[in-house]
Amino acid sequence: MYVQEHRTTIIVLVIVLLIAGIVTISVLKKATKTASAPTPAFESLAVTGNEPTYKSLSGTTINLSDYIGGITIVQSWASWCPMCKKQLQNLSELSNNFDSDEVKILAINRAEPESTARLYLRSLDLTNDVQLVLDPNDRYYKSINGYTMPETVIYDSAGNIIKHIHGEVTKDEISYIVNKALTNQK
Repeated sequence: MYVQEHRTTIIVLVIVLLIAGIVTISVLKKATKTASAPTPAFESLAVTGNEPTYKSLSGTTINLSDYIGGITIVQSWASWCPMCKKQLQNLSELSNNFDSDEVKILAINRAEPESTARLYLRSLDLTNDVQLVLDPNDRYYKSINGYTMPETVIYDSAGNIIKHIHGEVTKDEISYIVNKALTNQK
């Protein structure tokens, strides 16, 4: 009788351990799959394989995926875009309103030669807190399925899109979206 009771207890214990093991493995697989899935920001900003790299105006390679982690405002621009001048000035002014560790601001040029971008930017008084980027093959704009100018995408600290704005956007609109995101992540 004593052996029979222990045998039943052992069988129940083994079944419980098996179920716990299966649940644990399932949870770990789901967490790994979620963690390894690239975010929209990573898919748009990272350069992989033989793709052309993003460059600063000084010609150095920039890894834009390094900017993922805080709130990130990314705006596409070009010298031929009549609204882009005001939009770039707005970004520059906004950069003074946010801590650069919490909010990163990128302005990505749409496949224009460096000389064209430089000439255009001379007419603007932008702060150094806006990272000006050259995108020689218009990769970013294509990756966000842009269809108007400018295109502004605001990413949260995890790299997910908070808001994608086609066309002009005011400083107040961007401030509202960013401040709400900063409040939500605290």
